[in-house]
Amino acid sequence: MLQLQSLYTLGEVIGKGGFSSVYSATPQQKSIFSADQRYVSHYAIKCISKTKMRARAADQQAKHANALYNEISILRELNDNRHEHIYRLYGFYDEQDQCYLVTEHMAGGTILEWMVASRNNSDISNSNNNSDGSVSESTVCQLMAQACSALAHCHSRGIIHRDIKPSNLLVTSASSSSNAQLKIADWGLATRMQGNRPTNQWCGTWEYMSPEILNGAHYDQRHDVWAVAQVLHFLLSGEHVFNFRPTTATANINGVRVVSEADKRQFGALVRRGPDQQQVWGASRWAHVSSSCTDLVHQMMNPEQSARPHMQQVLQHAWFTQQQQQQEQGYTNDHKLPREVFEKLSRWLQEHRGL
Repeated sequence: MLQLQSLYTLGEVIGKGGFSSVYSATPQQKSIFSADQRYVSHYAIKCISKTKMRARAADQQAKHANALYNEISILRELNDNRHEHIYRLYGFYDEQDQCYLVTEHMAGGTILEWMVASRNNSDISNSNNNSDGSVSESTVCQLMAQACSALAHCHSRGIIHRDIKPSNLLVTSASSSSNAQLKIADWGLATRMQGNRPTNQWCGTWEYMSPEILNGAHYDQRHDVWAVAQVLHFLLSGEHVFNFRPTTATANINGVRVVSEADKRQFGALVRRGPDQQQVWGASRWAHVSSSCTDLVHQMMNPEQSARPHMQQVLQHAWFTQQQQQQEQGYTNDHKLPREVFEKLSRWLQEHRGL
């Protein structure tokens, strides 16, 4: 901690996990520069307690340690092949009882927090409380195009993220303006494919797991495509595609949800059948979404991995390309998402913060 404190001043806590706390931080002096020689005025520093990790069972100790050092390795590789929508690792300090990751400070928080805050700010500035929020489908399209671009970059290098979800998609600015940028964080579960050979390791956050992972089958980069489709559906409707309620209590140990094996099997069977066409695409929760977006999400959510598009193909879909063309021409469809969507997202955020 001594070396770190000589370089940075820690500020408020901006996040907490099972073994860690994340602080805002400022450099002690302006002689600290990023790798591309830019002065950075704000950082986020993740402080990870090795003591808490050691308190877990031996297999869990190894699992969390492997995830930490895997994230460092992946981020260092991605720093060398930089993409503007992957958050930067500026430093790593490894001490006896603590280790520290110095990363970009993302003032907007997660994409979910950013959307809810944008809605709340719209309520304050608008006397009509029944109005829609300040985030439109085109805004979500713009931000998720950035996420897809970053993932396509990683996939071309044989890297799969494997834990794409709203809490791992961070926004650079708290402003609700169209200048907000999205970056992908939390690479602890990412893996490198060996010579394009798929893997079959079970991992991730279950609402965003693909059928092939839940089935214990081999999977490739298109697992991330499935996860992005789940995120899109959630952000645009306020509901997950598969509204499965566990039959047994869900434990929460050090901030990590533990789902029973019986519920895993039941949820896996539900996902492998694929989304019910009428309940999902014909439901009122989706009625405000454009036909172009519906077509893309439907393709990305194909239960058969071989029939699912790769991320580069996703980026070539009309939903993204038309939005880009409209932006270049100075026109965007500014139809705001319904108020009910933000209310659902806000409730979910309150109940599941950090998951």
